[in-house]
Amino acid sequence: TITGLILMMISKKRILRSVNRMFVISCMAAVLSGMAIFFKFSDTASLKTHALHSLDFKKGSTKDRLELWNRTIRLVKEDPVAGGGLGTWKINMLKYGSKGLVSENNTTFYQRPHNDFLWVAAEQGLIGSLTYLALFLYILWLIWKGFQSAMDKPAAGKLLVWLFVTTGFLIISLFSFPKERIIHNIILYSSWGLLLNSMNSNKGRRADDMLKTS
Repeated sequence: TITGLILMMISKKRILRSVNRMFVISCMAAVLSGMAIFFKFSDTASLKTHALHSLDFKKGSTKDRLELWNRTIRLVKEDPVAGGGLGTWKINMLKYGSKGLVSENNTTFYQRPHNDFLWVAAEQGLIGSLTYLALFLYILWLIWKGFQSAMDKPAAGKLLVWLFVTTGFLIISLFSFPKERIIHNIILYSSWGLLLNSMNSNKGRRADDMLKTS
């Protein structure tokens, strides 16, 4: 949804309008194929129960996530500038106890708040959190500039992939912990490396063209 909104905001060129149609078609195909796979190979009863529990803020994992976020915000307020230090969230969180959480059974132990930005803020302070967020904003700005100057479908298509990867990682970061998962980081930083390399190559070609015409 976020990716689609971004594309619609910048779809002034014919090439971008075409890419936007590609995005809508691919999303519809992904949703329909995902639904087909779920209904074909999954237990619909358990799937329905899981979906209902995910929307119930008074019990289950959703309730625990909200409580963990609330407690993490309390941690951030205790040391908002520098944070508690790397690896301290799971230790500092113990002082709030486990009453009302799944971990009350003494067999489950939370090691992260299921929100990367709150996690970084609690351990590295608002300075670390804002710096981490600034990386994503910078990449999104580069992609935005790239879409504005895209001249053909292959270039716009590559930018679309980079946009998918970045916004996807951002969204997952709000509800899970992709920054701790190696494969997620490999995909994210590899795509960013390709993006930066592409941007630098384009700058080099434009500089060469200016020298030739001068």
